[in-house]
Amino acid sequence: MIQLYFMEVEPHCNSVVIDEMMQSMSGEKKERLSRYRFDIDRKLGAYAETLARCLICLKSGVKYKELQFQVSRAGKPYLSGFPYYEFSISHARNAVAAAVSDKPVGVDVEKVRDFASGLAKRVFSQNEMAWLNGTAEDKDRRFFDIWTKKEALVKYHGTGLMKDLKLLDVKSELLREKLSTFDMGGYIMSICSCYELRETEITAISEYDFIEMWRSLII
Repeated sequence: MIQLYFMEVEPHCNSVVIDEMMQSMSGEKKERLSRYRFDIDRKLGAYAETLARCLICLKSGVKYKELQFQVSRAGKPYLSGFPYYEFSISHARNAVAAAVSDKPVGVDVEKVRDFASGLAKRVFSQNEMAWLNGTAEDKDRRFFDIWTKKEALVKYHGTGLMKDLKLLDVKSELLREKLSTFDMGGYIMSICSCYELRETEITAISEYDFIEMWRSLII
């Protein structure tokens, strides 16, 4: 079973709330967030992990402060001491996505914008390029459909970013993993899992409700 949440956030930042959320994070994560140049990036990073923590608490009944997140050598985050809970997080300006499951899962979200054709040629397979160029309309969305699928697949396997992303043909019929992509207004979100996922199963949460949920769990 999968829980998938999507949240758009306001560009302004409440440093008090963000600093309080960071208190529960590892020293490594705190240091990484503190190195961000812009406050909005620190906010998104803090929100993404905090949202995943909240979902795991609600699903497992474990107290918020008992959760300890670690990162594998390949860069995949995991929950120490609770191997039966898998999660994945992603953020893009100004949105956050988090997925929690009892099986491996990968999620990626990106804001739709103009893409670099040179980048597509470097990282897309011939099959993916054919699909991208199959129509003159909505090519930006098509690009991020492929891109987020690739990112979600890499996160699902937890192997770190591959040197040659062309080897990951997410439009191949031979792909064993289930990839779903959703249009979230100005964003594209993809999820990789062994489960089927429908759009009706996505929970859109407001920033206000997210903060209220977090506050109720840290008591």
